[in-house]
Amino acid sequence: MAGIFCAQACCAGGTDTDSPESCQRARQPDFESAKLTSGQRIVVNTDVLKAEIDTVGGDLRQLSLLKHDSATDTKQPFALFTDKGGRVYVAQTGLMAASNPALPTHKTVFSAEQSSYTLSGDKLEVKLTAPVANGVKVSKVYTFKKGSYDIDVRYDIVNGGTVPLAPTAYYRLLRDARAPEGEGRFSHTFTGPAVYTAENKFQKVSFEDLAKGKGDYAKNGSNGWVSMLQHYFMSASGTQAVEWSKCLQG
Repeated sequence: MAGIFCAQACCAGGTDTDSPESCQRARQPDFESAKLTSGQRIVVNTDVLKAEIDTVGGDLRQLSLLKHDSATDTKQPFALFTDKGGRVYVAQTGLMAASNPALPTHKTVFSAEQSSYTLSGDKLEVKLTAPVANGVKVSKVYTFKKGSYDIDVRYDIVNGGTVPLAPTAYYRLLRDARAPEGEGRFSHTFTGPAVYTAENKFQKVSFEDLAKGKGDYAKNGSNGWVSMLQHYFMSASGTQAVEWSKCLQG
């Protein structure tokens, strides 16, 4: 089944009157967003991860798990995220506000002070800077920790403009519907999106159901997360409000 699918969650800023509207727009599938473009790559090495961040969107485009072998080549680490070889499995984030539509999204071109970083202590921060948006300065900051597969993402925002601002942040995982490499005919595990909310607990959704506009899952909630499952690995983003969307079917 062809197509790129999107698991998306958004978190409203809270006090700005346009936050609900911004959150609703952030949840609308952007069909062009699945067509990835590339800028410069920033390579990050820790004791358990090798990551590549693209300056376009500050996307996490490549993520290798150094303590786990590839399913097809035991001399190589397991690549979870990738945008190579015709595959798509990446993480994107962005900001939205009706009062300032120039805030950085997954299409904004960021800049970074270095092209490579290596964790040498307990924590490493990688900061990407967006162009100033109507007086608003925004940095997207990744935090990597020793011995951890958790990657924190935050936005540092300085509002130097004249308009009050409480932006909506959205977090999305893009993945194609192809089976993982190394999956045989007689060894099949679930690959696809899943969502958890306190109200509805854990729910898996197949790519096939999303393609047909079907699927029984929580469309919104609190204290939850959205994720992609692949073999025995899961990537997830936790926020205050969650929504699943099919971004594109090719």
